[in-house]
This record gives sequence, structure tokens and C-alpha cells, in this order.
Amino acid sequence: MTHEPSWREGARVLDERMEIAADQDTGRITVQIKRFAGERIPHLAQHDVPVRFISAEPLLGHVDLTRIPEAERVNWIITGGESGSKPGIRLSHPGWYRSLRNYAQVHGVPYHHKQNGMWVSYSQLVEMPDRFVGHDWAVHPARHRMIAFDGRTMPVDQLTGREDPADQWTHMLRMAKKYESGRLLDDQVWNEFPAEADRVPA
Repeated sequence: MTHEPSWREGARVLDERMEIAADQDTGRITVQIKRFAGERIPHLAQHDVPVRFISAEPLLGHVDLTRIPEAERVNWIITGGESGSKPGIRLSHPGWYRSLRNYAQVHGVPYHHKQNGMWVSYSQLVEMPDRFVGHDWAVHPARHRMIAFDGRTMPVDQLTGREDPADQWTHMLRMAKKYESGRLLDDQVWNEFPAEADRVPA
């Protein structure tokens, strides 16, 4: 896909936040959490458009597409974290991105990770220290936050060391600018687009 599609709204269902933009090229839904996925993806599958894609940005919870049969008709998945300059920017657990990426890989669906948003995994600071030269995160405790796979959050200093590993508590850092967090997921930029030959038959 080398051009920007000219969007026109095709349907508005469920509530004012749910939009399917449909034209002769593309059908799109926005999915932030599991409940929206279960409600919206079946509607997307009903539209006869060559490209059906999920925009999970900002991704605010785990979305298990394996439990939604209609997801097999989707042929592009986009993820991203929340950005903005105001306080209260919400976190996205890296495991939520991985879950959708893994689904895409298993089903041969192009996967595009647009951005990490304002929060990035602390592990990236450890793995790529040169990228964060000049940032003294230790003196800004408010920029540190823990998030579990189920979406619970807490300050780093509340960790006891007795947490259940299944909770996948992850140390996150709040960046000053979204570009500082980059687009890496597991040391790779995921920049895939649906090829013409991969479009879902209408």
C-alpha cells in the first residue's frame, strides 16, 4: 500500500466512539480494549471491502483475537501507545502489542507498530542506554510506573518482590516526547503493510 486512502465514513454503530470507515479500498475499526474488539470486529467482517484492518491505538488492554472468529477476515493490524503532553497519559503493556503481533504472524497478517507512545519499557533504557543519554530518570520518580498484564498499575516502590510472575509486572518510563520512545518492539521496527495480492476478497 503506497497511497493514503481517501476515507469516507461507511457506518457508525454501537456508540459514537465506534466508527467503520469504508470505501472501495478499506474498512477500518478502532479497538482499544477487549470489549470493543468483541463488539466491533464482527461488524467489520460484514463489509465487503478488499482491506479490513484493526487500528489498536492507543491499545489499552489485552485483545485476544483467537477468541473472535471473525478476526480471520482481517488482513492488517496496527498497534500503538497513547501520546500527548497532558498528565494522565495511559500506559500500554508491551505484552499487549506482542499478543497482536504474534496473532498476525501466525495468520500471515501484516503487522504495523506505529509508536510506543509516551511510555516505554524500562528494558529499552537498559538495552539501548545511548538512546537515553541526558535523561536522569532517577530524580523523576513520577516518570516511573509498573503495569501488569491485566492493566493494573502501581508506583515502582510498591513492588514487594513477591508478585506472581504470571502478572508480568513491567517497569515503564514516561518520556518527554513520544519520538523518544521510538517504535521498537522486541528490538525490531514492525512496519508491514498489506500488499495488493494479500487483500481479502470482497
